Amino acid sequence: YGTPKADITFKYEKKGIEYTDITQENIEILKTATSGNYRLTEDIDLNGVDWNTANNSTTIFSGHLDGQGYTIKNLKTGGLFAIFAGSIKNVAFDNANFVGSQDGIIADRVDGGSLENVIIKTANGTNSELGGVLCRHLNIAPTLKDVVIIFSTIRNEGSTGFISGFSNKNLKVNCTNTYFIASTSGTGAVTPSGVRTGSYINTVDEMGENYADFLQGEYSIYSDVASFEAAGSKDNLNQTVRAMYDKLYPAAE
Repeated sequence: YGTPKADITFKYEKKGIEYTDITQENIEILKTATSGNYRLTEDIDLNGVDWNTANNSTTIFSGHLDGQGYTIKNLKTGGLFAIFAGSIKNVAFDNANFVGSQDGIIADRVDGGSLENVIIKTANGTNSELGGVLCRHLNIAPTLKDVVIIFSTIRNEGSTGFISGFSNKNLKVNCTNTYFIASTSGTGAVTPSGVRTGSYINTVDEMGENYADFLQGEYSIYSDVASFEAAGSKDNLNQTVRAMYDKLYPAAE
């Protein structure tokens, strides 16, 4: 029967829903995807891949990505998507490069949608400005359920946040069993959304130190991974998220 070509898209049906299998060979179809259902079938390493969605800045992804517990490593952003308005679940991002400016790991802009059973661990380094772990611009608030964001990046100056670089005013991000691990005080401190004036949220004047007007629901903030583990919070992770977390931070033997 011959050998399938690398760019062939394999599809399967699950509970009446057709999914497209995503592998190392065809993951770049997500750059321009606008809808549909996708699932990872293996860990993906994007080291050396020029993942630039900036040329697709008007492309809105409103589909669904199921990582099935696999990991996407070494993503250099621009954003996995240009504009995100869909759903992502059961996936970990490891060493996601967050050291440029005007970056976001999930997307350049987020227009709502949802993340469930997701871990995002940023790359070590120094971020400049206008960047956020989820996105550069939070246009419509998403919902976060069983999400862990590990901000390994050092904030240099300007507008940087562990959700977005800047956000529209009056947004409320609803969280369920969600954890943010980031230094929120002292040198290199970050906030949920970076400082921006005008029609966008201004962290100092409007968000407040307790972030009550921006983050809502069940969430906790820790300064580092050691504090997160010492508090026993990793024991509160569900089975899917805990398995992905243990892969990122294997227990010492």
